[in-house]
Amino acid sequence: MAMSVVKAQSEKQIILSDKVNLKIELADNYRRTPLSHDEVKLADSLVARYLLDNHDKYSWTKKVDDYYDYYRQYAGYIAGSKMVFINAFRHKPDTFTDEFLHETLVSARGGGSSFFTIKVNIQSMVCSDLRVNAPK
Repeated sequence: MAMSVVKAQSEKQIILSDKVNLKIELADNYRRTPLSHDEVKLADSLVARYLLDNHDKYSWTKKVDDYYDYYRQYAGYIAGSKMVFINAFRHKPDTFTDEFLHETLVSARGGGSSFFTIKVNIQSMVCSDLRVNAPK
């Protein structure tokens, strides 16, 4: 069953199609669920705050300097609680269309802080599993 698509409010916000396979990122025990504008906004604010609060704790988060400069792909899912998976990348090649970004999880080998993923528990408002790519 296809989910209704929430149109993002910014060109840097992309809601992933429910057809995108996230087993590698989320394991097998998840079920996709739609996200509201408010949930996307909440997830963004929690991640931005998490990155700022942890700059001193982890040296690699210092390089993620402005969360809102990143393109962000979102997937809502249920894994016990309502969660948001965010895939963030700094630059979008001109060849990446809106449709491509909606239907394809962007990934790269290396790239350092230009690429990262994070999970947000919407119910408890907690961020987890921040993964920043290796430099090369």
